[in-house]
Amino acid sequence: MKKLLFFALSMFIVCIRQGGNAPNSNKMKFRYLIIMALTALCFVGCENGKKNTEGEGDWYSGRPDSLQYDDSVRYTNVDTVYGQQELYKESEDEEEENAIETTVEVNEKAGKDLIRYKNDVEKEFQKLIGLSPENKDLFLKEKKLWEKYYEAVKTVAGYEENQGSYALYYYDVLEQAIRLRHESIYNLLLNLQGKGVKFSKTRFTRKMVEESYKSFQESITDDNDLYYPYDSTFMSGLKESLKEEEKCWNEWVAYRFVVSSKLPENLRSVYDGCTNLTIREKLRQVKNQNQALGVTGDEPWKCILPKDCSDKALLEYPGFDKVWAKHCKNLDWYPTFK
Repeated sequence: MKKLLFFALSMFIVCIRQGGNAPNSNKMKFRYLIIMALTALCFVGCENGKKNTEGEGDWYSGRPDSLQYDDSVRYTNVDTVYGQQELYKESEDEEEENAIETTVEVNEKAGKDLIRYKNDVEKEFQKLIGLSPENKDLFLKEKKLWEKYYEAVKTVAGYEENQGSYALYYYDVLEQAIRLRHESIYNLLLNLQGKGVKFSKTRFTRKMVEESYKSFQESITDDNDLYYPYDSTFMSGLKESLKEEEKCWNEWVAYRFVVSSKLPENLRSVYDGCTNLTIREKLRQVKNQNQALGVTGDEPWKCILPKDCSDKALLEYPGFDKVWAKHCKNLDWYPTFK
């Protein structure tokens, strides 16, 4: 590249010096040479400009890590609060530059992943009733109550079409509802397939969830500026939709106890274990206050109960708003979940 630049400059200087003194027959040749020299200079400039925008000079130095669900999907946690979230992905072709997915593309992918997860759980349910046809009607009625709960969860999420990055929060909340259904049937299916299952010895109750719902409701206030940048209209609507969600949740879980009473003893114990797991997961979700109503970033996520937290940590966790308030007073403090 340096040689080309030197050649172009030399050619240009020679043309300038000799062009004026040349006979008329040669002046045209010098004009062509001048044009060639200028073209070479432009080519060098373009190549240098391209180099300055590639490689180590990229305008960002890294990409946020993706958090994967154990058995479904985890949307990328961009280090932004309520922000216009963008997902950085690494190109499979090493020669390509790092690409950026738009918010719309991320939302579309999240929506497809959610549908896929929901369909996978439905396939497991179909296998379940295929292995236990005598209980098909009981299980189908329970499914309808879960679907009613699922619709209530949609209202809590408050999603509106084309609402930008907020859609990621919407999908995350719906994934929680699907996860509850997954917890309610997965181990029962394994048992019917002749596979061993183990359950936690800790008993989780509907009363625990009820108290966490109450705490969640109390945290939603207009003067709570810890992590809620919403107006009073949204707050009021959220409280009402949470009440409806809790009502549908109670109806669904209450019917599971009805189903349990009608199952043979060997199946009942596994079914009850699944109910306990479902209540445990619901307790974690409500205490996390729906992933802190969509807050993202490293600091909030370190304050949210992970799915693999211990039973002890779950029972002692007071709720996200309280944990977050404590962290804001001492930024070096984070909860432990062992």
